[in-house]
Amino acid sequence: MMNIAVVIPVHKREELARRVIGYYESIDVRDLRLFVVPVLSDLECDLWSELSPPKVFSLNEPLSAKFNKGIDACRMLDIEGVMIVGSDDLIAPWVFEGVAKKRPFYQEVRGVHFFNSQTEQLVFDHQFKCGAGKYFSKDFLDKSNWNPYDEWKDKNVDSGPERYLASGRTEIKQASMYKPACIDIKTDENMWDWEWVKRLPGIEGVESPSEVFAHMDDELVERWSGL
Repeated sequence: MMNIAVVIPVHKREELARRVIGYYESIDVRDLRLFVVPVLSDLECDLWSELSPPKVFSLNEPLSAKFNKGIDACRMLDIEGVMIVGSDDLIAPWVFEGVAKKRPFYQEVRGVHFFNSQTEQLVFDHQFKCGAGKYFSKDFLDKSNWNPYDEWKDKNVDSGPERYLASGRTEIKQASMYKPACIDIKTDENMWDWEWVKRLPGIEGVESPSEVFAHMDDELVERWSGL
């Protein structure tokens, strides 16, 4: 059995975060145990009081420092690595299966589906390099002192871990139109909104969203609508 932590930075959007946390708590992957570690910035919110440990408090800015604080808090857990995801991101079980099977030094996702929770429109960008779903082995984290991200960034934080990639092999999990690796749920409150998604050069429409969501542990489109 391999143990890994899933670190989920959360800011506002409590109902979406609640559903995303529940998604990761329910994922069933053979030979893999997930410790879900939410990182919240509001001690007064309902979600904080609802959650059991492990959970972490951090200021929301700078965002990269929030990422690092959540990862660093995982030192206390009996784990072999950490995956970081957003509170609006669903990573497919097969991506976790890759971690359990290959136990990579570092793994990341290529190709992302974006879901508009208001319109139920789903689109796909085959070439998109995803910040969510980055997996860091314990060896990787030791080399970065469990702080892989640049400390003072609020946007474009995902390049920070690349400083440590020369130390080991990178595993890439490539999504396809109907084999999703990551679904990014867009609501009416996002750092990168739906108008930004529509401007991405590689965007393609998906005719059957339900077929895509079925890969996410049989999730239903309706569960992620209206958020």
